[in-house]
Amino acid sequence: MKTLLITAAVLMTGASVYGIVDYRQKSGKKEFHNLYTGSPAVKTTAAVKTMQLPKIKEATTTEVKKTKPMLVKKMGKKRQPKLRLKQFSRARPAG
Repeated sequence: MKTLLITAAVLMTGASVYGIVDYRQKSGKKEFHNLYTGSPAVKTTAAVKTMQLPKIKEATTTEVKKTKPMLVKKMGKKRQPKLRLKQFSRARPAG
């Protein structure tokens, strides 16, 4: 167990050192500084104006009559389970 913990600690230390070295090498490049700066996002108002919504068909009275109403299930009182002491007892069984 001790060997496993030492191995895990060595691997984590190695990964940390590798990450720090990699960061130092790439932080000096231009690509790194421009990573999150780019062209500004397109305005959403222009996209909303050009978007067309689908037309909604109005329901006629015959279609409304064909649909059945949803049945609602009645919820009763929740029963608490009965505790069977003989089943969960730590005492020795009689007999």
